Amino acid sequence: MNTYCLFVRRVATVLILATASTQGSAALISINSHVTGENPGVTATVATISLTQNGSDVDFLLTNSIANLGIAASNDSCISDLAFTFSQNSVLTPTSFTNFGGTQTPTVTSSDFAINPAGSFQGGYDFFLELSFPTSNAMGGINRFKHGETASWTILNVNVADFQSPLVTGTGHDALAAVHIQSLASGQSTTYASQAVPEPCCVLPLAGLGMVGIYRRRRRRAEKR
Repeated sequence: MNTYCLFVRRVATVLILATASTQGSAALISINSHVTGENPGVTATVATISLTQNGSDVDFLLTNSIANLGIAASNDSCISDLAFTFSQNSVLTPTSFTNFGGTQTPTVTSSDFAINPAGSFQGGYDFFLELSFPTSNAMGGINRFKHGETASWTILNVNVADFQSPLVTGTGHDALAAVHIQSLASGQSTTYASQAVPEPCCVLPLAGLGMVGIYRRRRRRAEKR
């Protein structure tokens, strides 16, 4: 077997092992598309959900970035609700939610989550899980979930893949998650939904092809000398 073939085989082996070890271990869901309510006329990421496999559990980090709406947002703007998909491959109960944290105060608790709530979310989306945040404007809305704040929690005995399907249908495009935003500069509210983001492991095959290409170019230069 020549050196080139041996190199390609080694690269393929590394990619297979790396993909197997990272498949489904983390995902990022970007909520960035208007679906219903007042349309700020801006395509912007208003929130992201980071999911990380932690043993048999999944850690969540929700980051609020609604100021990306520009002048459509105000100092009072806040995310009042998050809804997201779940495969239902396992049974969830209120005790499935734990390890609450983040910079938003008060931090969320298990009682803030709704499992398979009656009715549908904004825009007719029938998400399996919903998380509600305080909306009172008392004391300047100090308890609202505003731009730059984060909320974190852990769901027990699940996998990252459980939150990447099924896509949920509504008035807009199919989505994995959505947020409802209140108190825009106009005084109205709006709902933005996500589109699926490929897992980081999807980059590995491309990196491998790049390595093979670099090796082939160097080999050809060497043969010309």
